[in-house]
Amino acid sequence: MPLPPAHILLVEDDAPSRRLLALALRSEGYEVTDASSAEDALAALEAGDIAFRVLVTDVKMPGIGGTGLLQRLRTMERWRSLPALVVTGLANPAEALCEAGEGRVAYLAKPVHLSEFFSVVASLVDGRELRA
Repeated sequence: MPLPPAHILLVEDDAPSRRLLALALRSEGYEVTDASSAEDALAALEAGDIAFRVLVTDVKMPGIGGTGLLQRLRTMERWRSLPALVVTGLANPAEALCEAGEGRVAYLAKPVHLSEFFSVVASLVDGRELRA
């Protein structure tokens, strides 16, 4: 029996970008729950009714940003080891990783190239080593 598709939690405050990434992930066979804010993402995580395999989050968002979301995630017993992909427009993406805390975190700079995006998401889902 085939495995169910991995469920991705996508957090992006820019609606067109969120729709595009959600559509792209679904076209690759993933199930996607999308959130327009870190607060909405935390509510989805706290509900606990979905077994998310990867978090994809923007860094700069109103309210709690992506790194703040990751810091909170690392305090939640069930989600502290959830792999994450941080998508950032920061000039120095390593800054985002330094603030993201511990755990399996990858980053991509905007604009995102879908082939690289899919490769990193697949690596996180499968638990494979990420390229440097």
